[in-house]
Amino acid sequence: MIAGWRMAKALAILVILGVFFGDTQGTWMGAQEIPAFVPLPQKLVFSGVKPGEEKTTEFSLALQTSDTSWALFVALKSQETIPQGVLLLRAPGEKNALPLSTPILILQGTQPAPHGVTVGGFTLTFAPSWAMEAGDYAANLIFFYQREGGQPVPLPQSLTLVLAVPPAFQVEMQEAQRGITFEVSGPPGLYALTPALSLSARANVTPWTLLLSTRGLAGEQGGYIPPERVFVKLGKSLVSFQNPVAIRTARAGETVTLANLLLFVETRVEDPPGRYRGEIAITCSFRSKGGVR
Repeated sequence: MIAGWRMAKALAILVILGVFFGDTQGTWMGAQEIPAFVPLPQKLVFSGVKPGEEKTTEFSLALQTSDTSWALFVALKSQETIPQGVLLLRAPGEKNALPLSTPILILQGTQPAPHGVTVGGFTLTFAPSWAMEAGDYAANLIFFYQREGGQPVPLPQSLTLVLAVPPAFQVEMQEAQRGITFEVSGPPGLYALTPALSLSARANVTPWTLLLSTRGLAGEQGGYIPPERVFVKLGKSLVSFQNPVAIRTARAGETVTLANLLLFVETRVEDPPGRYRGEIAITCSFRSKGGVR
């Protein structure tokens, strides 16, 4: 432990001395020398992280300075819109991770490091929200150096971030509601299926469309009710399941909630009496991708 070094909130950290810069010299900006600085590694890649998941990785900072009192800040910079709170940084010795939005203090010291010092144990967590649209994002962690009595100055070295978010779709409902069980015992006609269907769904692509479909109902004793004789009530209309039915279109991060969605079955004289079973498929169409998931 090296006396005089401390994190924000006065927490002690472990530093490892070493020659990481060789003959590297600080650069000059105006009349003040900017210290030699390198993030290790210089690029972090987060790929395949879906909403509701998170991935954490570590990095270190190598610093060489002659100042006796200094502080280091970090901020996120990107040409693309990255929702707040999806990137969290925890400095070594800290219990809590802080969201990267405005510049935050991550390191400070009260003595020089003329031969270079490396501070490890910084952790960066990527936890995309449903509002973060699927795609590839490029960003940088920009570091700012402040000596006593001065203003924070951006350092030339930054940490490159590559964020790859795949398309995702989520449905929440009671498992029992995925199946349809219907008893053909009365005269031919149109019958409502009970209980009504209730669910919520969301996706991370704009726009996305919630679709319902079925392959029909098969009788336990023979017989078959095709999709075109199964209906869903939308407003005042009954829409056949002959083709997948578009229920609602929404944007990334929006939750589509359906309560008491009524399904109907049309029976005919030729349908053998007995119990019929089938399933309702709940899928998502990503228009920008042209596919169904």
